[in-house]
Amino acid sequence: MTSPSSTTSGARTTTSLPDISAVTSILTLVVGFAFFAGIAYAFVAIPSQTQLQEDLPESVRGRVFGVLNMLVSVASFPKPKVFAALMEQAGFGAVRFQPLTLGIAYLHRGEKPR
Repeated sequence: MTSPSSTTSGARTTTSLPDISAVTSILTLVVGFAFFAGIAYAFVAIPSQTQLQEDLPESVRGRVFGVLNMLVSVASFPKPKVFAALMEQAGFGAVRFQPLTLGIAYLHRGEKPR
């Protein structure tokens, strides 16, 4: 795919743009999946959290929702092997990861292609 760019002499030159069709198709799938997963999550989370708010005493409500939010956040992270595979698909080479803080966090490393 080429895109014209102007010069001061009035002549047109063409600049080659990188082909990003593979990335955009994967990105479209990921965004589409995330959208529908978010809608499905809303159909479960909103009624259940509303019920929790009505049933819990006001003195413990904040703590319960803090723990609930933390659990949902941690569960939404991709697993280390899945994230490493995503890095490889993005073009990184020699992808490796190591657990930190007893597996609570992981450090992922990869080599950028030249």
